[in-house]
Amino acid sequence: RYYKAGDGAFKERGGQGENNMGLLTAQVCDYMGCLPGWNLVTMNGGNYGQKGTDREQQLVFRWDNHPLQDQPHFIVEMRGSGYVEVNGKDVDGIYDKLGRWLKDSWRCTDALGRIGQEALCDRKYKWRSK
Repeated sequence: RYYKAGDGAFKERGGQGENNMGLLTAQVCDYMGCLPGWNLVTMNGGNYGQKGTDREQQLVFRWDNHPLQDQPHFIVEMRGSGYVEVNGKDVDGIYDKLGRWLKDSWRCTDALGRIGQEALCDRKYKWRSK
């Protein structure tokens, strides 16, 4: 089956492919994982279009009554434009733990949003792309 999202569900801004796809993906995975018997099997994403700024995400769920099904999902997207985006539930302080690791290991910095601008991800870090 195919479904079409309502107007305004998918958001993007700027010329570097900034969007809310990771945020929405974490929300869909958490919802599906709470349904009895359903479990995320795999996910795949990619960019397409003339400039590569269009985005697609494929999620595969299976009904298998897996014992770990009702677990929160956490998604880290490493983007070639120089950002690391983090989405999902902050379980056991994972946001701070990952943030410290990214800063110590990759010398990332917090990518602060603009005042009054809607956040398209839960946390965002900047790194120097080569």
